[in-house]
Amino acid sequence: MQQPVVIGVSIGVAIAVKGGVNHADLARRADVALYRVKNSGRSGFLVFEERMTRESTQIAVAIS
Repeated sequence: MQQPVVIGVSIGVAIAVKGGVNHADLARRADVALYRVKNSGRSGFLVFEERMTRESTQIAVAIS
């Protein structure tokens, strides 16, 4: 008998304009968005916004 398989997907998106950010920064931005999705309950997607960098920095400073 076949059992249904349920999966969840979390996606972080970073959009770049030509000459904007380098590859490492683009990947970091997508990662920030990804972890924001995971922390909000998973199974979703989020497009990176610049304010996320500031918020992540503030959290890191508060933790240390």
